[in-house]
Amino acid sequence: MDTFEDILDRIYEAAIVPELWSNVLDRIAAQSQSVGGVLFAVSPPAVLLDEIPAKPVTRWISSQALVAPFNAFINEGFLERNIRTERAFKNNLIGSFFTDAEMLSEEEIQTESLYKLAREYGLGRCAGLIVQAPTGDAIIFDIERSHQSGPISVEAIAHLNLLKSHLSRSALMESRVGLNEARAAAETLGILGLPAAVLSP
Repeated sequence: MDTFEDILDRIYEAAIVPELWSNVLDRIAAQSQSVGGVLFAVSPPAVLLDEIPAKPVTRWISSQALVAPFNAFINEGFLERNIRTERAFKNNLIGSFFTDAEMLSEEEIQTESLYKLAREYGLGRCAGLIVQAPTGDAIIFDIERSHQSGPISVEAIAHLNLLKSHLSRSALMESRVGLNEARAAAETLGILGLPAAVLSP
């Protein structure tokens, strides 16, 4: 199993090479006997000309095992009606890892449609971390465990929280790198005499 230092190295490498996040999420999930992880950033929804809010813009990467479940999560509209994120904000569970049990009753975990979908893919228990970016984006780390394995333990959450500041810093660094690349591209086009701009959603 990876040492704490191994994980930290991989986390900061992923800030520069985003494709490495999939492997990082696998390594982190393994330390809590979980199936895998997802990292996604949700931008505030734009307002269209007719004043109907657009869907939130989402960028994401996951462990290989969670590609199909997360695609289903998005396709079935759970991004816009995600009870986990809604409850996390309502209970001010921002900046540290939290579990299902801190947001929902056991009855809700058994009956909510999001969890029914998760169980179809052998999932159903989670730990999450929400980071608020200066851009207004919510950056979310989701570690998924099988329903049969039961809740992620207090000890595992404590271990995940040793990583929280590093994960937050790395994810924010990655978003800043992407913004700088966009600005550099716009400046290059400007030098060539072509109009260019960097826009929010």
